[in-house]
Amino acid sequence: WYVYSSVVEGRASLNKVKTTGGAVPVVLKADMDGLGASGQAWSPANDWILYRDHDASLKLISPDGETTRDVAAPNTLVAAFSPDGRTLYGLSQKEPADPVELFSVSVTGGSSKTIGLLPTDRAPRASATPGLRLSLAPDGKSLTYSAARAVSGLWLMDGIDAVKVR
Repeated sequence: WYVYSSVVEGRASLNKVKTTGGAVPVVLKADMDGLGASGQAWSPANDWILYRDHDASLKLISPDGETTRDVAAPNTLVAAFSPDGRTLYGLSQKEPADPVELFSVSVTGGSSKTIGLLPTDRAPRASATPGLRLSLAPDGKSLTYSAARAVSGLWLMDGIDAVKVR
């Protein structure tokens, strides 16, 4: 199965579809507010699907769409399951000028635990929010995420003759 979000005629939904050709999508959660979910990920045991709701809150939904749970991790930019599926790791940021917090939270509930802070110039960025992903290495000791950086420069060109406009 592949999980994704879509917006059709202004209505957002979280869907899954078999990866065989011609499969019909199954709606897991319909009529979502805003632009819908982003950052979908299956748990390693395939018992939960993680998604980030329009208000940047983390949610878990069962693969049949019957059970949904909130995860205590506000202002989440991106999150991922640990290799054993029992913990979620994520990056959150309250305001754009604030440092980014690396946190962990149990899938079964409880409050999030701060692991460390990233400087604002290391904040995760993507040209489009759905393109933002967090990946953990199989050993659970390192992670990757995208970080876009704007670079500008000032060029001085010397030795160019002035061009006369007629």
